[in-house]
Amino acid sequence: MELKKITCDGCGAALSITGEPNFIDCRFCGASLRVVRNETATFTEVRKQIDALGGEVARLHKEARLRAIDDDWAKLQEQLTNGKRLGSSALSMRRTGTFVAVLCMSMGIFVIMLPGGRDAAYKLGFGVFMLLLGLVCAALMRRRAGQFALAEQAYLQQRTAVEHGDLAGPKPAEGVSIPPG
Repeated sequence: MELKKITCDGCGAALSITGEPNFIDCRFCGASLRVVRNETATFTEVRKQIDALGGEVARLHKEARLRAIDDDWAKLQEQLTNGKRLGSSALSMRRTGTFVAVLCMSMGIFVIMLPGGRDAAYKLGFGVFMLLLGLVCAALMRRRAGQFALAEQAYLQQRTAVEHGDLAGPKPAEGVSIPPG
């Protein structure tokens, strides 16, 4: 077996190795070394530094993935809430929808209850229209709030998965479609 001379990357001491080991310990400083070979040279790297860099890379990758998930959520949240005009949570969206529905329906009932006259048919038609508009508003807002709640749940699951080591995270929830406007 050929005796090779290498230098400890930790303390600079001259070391000799035989064979093709991947790891050795420096007999002078005790550093755990990885033996690296390429076409032109054989040298050592302190293993703790390599492991520390690997951990740092993993941490940075995790942070980048979390940032990407947060950015995607912010964009989806913006779409689902129409720029927060509808509220910033499923609960506030339901409340907004309920308020708009009650307002429209109250106005419809008020118009229907006005004393008749020549315009009785128009008043009745407008009142019924307002009642229907209130119902439609309530249904649309409840639907949007449901989509928001599903999307928020998927976001939280994705974030939790990445925080606990699954860097890919689960796929976003199926069925969260965003109607235009």
